[in-house]
Amino acid sequence: MNWHSQSIERILQKLKTKAEGLSADEARRRLAEYGPNEIRKGREISPFRILLAQFNDFLIYLLFAAAILSVGVGFLPGSEPEYAEATLILVIVLANGLFGFVQDYRAEKAMQSLRKLATPEARVLRDGKKVTLPAAELVPGDVIVIGQGNRIPADARLLEAHSLETTEASLTGESATVPKQVAPVDEDAPLAQRSNMLFMNTDAVRGRAKAVVVATGMDTEVGAIASEIASAERHRTPFQEEVDRLGKQIGYGILGLIGVVAAVQYSFTETGLLTIILVAVTLAVAAVPEGLPAVVTLALALGSQRMIRQSALVRRLSVVESLGSVDAIVTDKTGTLTENQMTVKRLYFSCRVYEVTGEGTKPEGEFRLDGKPVPAETLEPLLVCGAIANDAEKAQESGKADYSGDPTEIALLVAAAKAGIEPEAERLREIPFSSDRKRMTVIAREKPPMAYMKGAPEVVLDRCNSLWEDGEAKPLDEESRQAILNMNKKFADSAFRVLACARKEMPVAERNEDEIESGMVFLGLQAMIDPPRAEVKEAVQDCRNAGIRVIMVTGDNPATAKAIGTQIGFSPEGAMTGTELERVSEQDLRKIVEKAEIFARVSPHHKVMLLKALQENGRRVAMTGDGVNDAPALRHADVGVAMGQRGTDVAKEASDMVLQDDNFVTLRNAIAEGRGIFDNIRKFVNFLLSANAGEILVVFLAYWRARRCFRRFSGARARP
Repeated sequence: MNWHSQSIERILQKLKTKAEGLSADEARRRLAEYGPNEIRKGREISPFRILLAQFNDFLIYLLFAAAILSVGVGFLPGSEPEYAEATLILVIVLANGLFGFVQDYRAEKAMQSLRKLATPEARVLRDGKKVTLPAAELVPGDVIVIGQGNRIPADARLLEAHSLETTEASLTGESATVPKQVAPVDEDAPLAQRSNMLFMNTDAVRGRAKAVVVATGMDTEVGAIASEIASAERHRTPFQEEVDRLGKQIGYGILGLIGVVAAVQYSFTETGLLTIILVAVTLAVAAVPEGLPAVVTLALALGSQRMIRQSALVRRLSVVESLGSVDAIVTDKTGTLTENQMTVKRLYFSCRVYEVTGEGTKPEGEFRLDGKPVPAETLEPLLVCGAIANDAEKAQESGKADYSGDPTEIALLVAAAKAGIEPEAERLREIPFSSDRKRMTVIAREKPPMAYMKGAPEVVLDRCNSLWEDGEAKPLDEESRQAILNMNKKFADSAFRVLACARKEMPVAERNEDEIESGMVFLGLQAMIDPPRAEVKEAVQDCRNAGIRVIMVTGDNPATAKAIGTQIGFSPEGAMTGTELERVSEQDLRKIVEKAEIFARVSPHHKVMLLKALQENGRRVAMTGDGVNDAPALRHADVGVAMGQRGTDVAKEASDMVLQDDNFVTLRNAIAEGRGIFDNIRKFVNFLLSANAGEILVVFLAYWRARRCFRRFSGARARP
């Protein structure tokens, strides 16, 4: 049912519920009918299945065959079974399998430890009363209460919404917050535009709401993607395919060797059939490289341990070497190339532009004008406004600051904290932000009371008639107004998100919203951005120097994508959006992915398109992702790389490797490790095969020489 296009009355009727919620008895009945509100993890870890997987390649089959032949040769007349040879081969195979099993099983157990241990909770109306229950006990028809900072426990249709905004990046890929409303939306609206719906595993960052649960567990949008991933077969890695191919080549070579030896003996000697078979089998057993699986497994295991120490968790040993064959990386921007934390970097105050140093939520940094530090008190009016007209919160735990709320508001709090400003003014009144108003105003209890406003620069500027400059309010003329708009455009063109701040003293007579929010004093602009990680630019260049093509994909707008990409070293030339990708043919797309380096407004479907185009060009692709929406692309990539910190469980389950620090540099290091392992394994294979070939040649020539000597000796004794 298209819940987003239906009226509230119709939805409540369909779900047989009320705005006051279900009764406890009815909820228990529905829980038995619908089952717990959980996303099934698919098949649990099976140690037996992991153990069997260690013996599932052609080279291992070849070694088993060699062991059987070593014993079987004893059934030929005049021969003894080679029990020692067979035992040695089996010991090597079993030890190799057990070693690989230990490594893979430990990786799977580590994956389990990455999952959340706490059971999420939900506030629900039961029998008309608000209670807190485990989210797993929610059922369709339950009415839930959502507040700022809450994780949405199930798919739900809004009944009430007060300035509610959510982040749905884990589901849609869009990093911007989504304003929510109660009114029905068009029946054909895509997921990202269903503004009256709440989706499981997304987060409320502002406001509050009441909603009725319409789907739980595997029936949710997240559950649908999880079902798709669970039904897909896990692909074999490039390394597994290469080892299988090598095993077949060795097998065919051994069969050819047996044929050659048998033909030579039959044609040029008077050897009997049993002797021919015995010599051929003996040489065949000698040709099998029984040490190869053990050395390969040992090299992969040591490599995987080195990767774990560098925060890269490899789920299967074969993936370690597969990383070495990667020649294309499709990487997310937010959190992988950037800090994943909005940070105020520029301030426009008193007609001057100030630089703000420091990153993330650490209140460490300074304010600079023309490269020189300035006292924080200089910017106090602007910073205080951003901190008071703000719904984000700071909690102090174990001496480490933690923030909750909208990322842009957290950035304003941190900027004020860098100046030592942490206002705790009592709110006399609040006029909340909305997508229509594009501003928020708070009246704080001060002497006299003060109204603080923040919002979109154009909107705030329209509400101002004066400008704060050099410690006093001056008339806001057209020249000053245009200078502010020009500075706003300059910041926006550099990928900054810009908020304006204003204030005024509050006469008691002003009561309605329009009066309160007019005649304001414009204070300035605060420009923030999710900055690139300092070490990422060098890491991207290292990958390119190694012959790896690096492509950045993001759900952000093209201007932001180009600006951030340029700072990291991506070329903005030929940058495209997901909508533009849909208009090109498959043939043209294969050419585009070899030229363009930045793709913006990308959906999960577009990621799969880019992946397939690169693979059709013969590239081995590593793809990063963190959201539920990224899981299909991670599953189909040659190496799927999930984020350990912000990644969803569904993404981790679909991946081959998890970056525990969410850092592109870690991926660069893992690929370098994989290439080193690949080179070492290749050298050992060459050494082992050449040694075995020499061994076979020596044995065969020695046998041939012995046969000639035997014939001469026999002939000499036969002469009179």
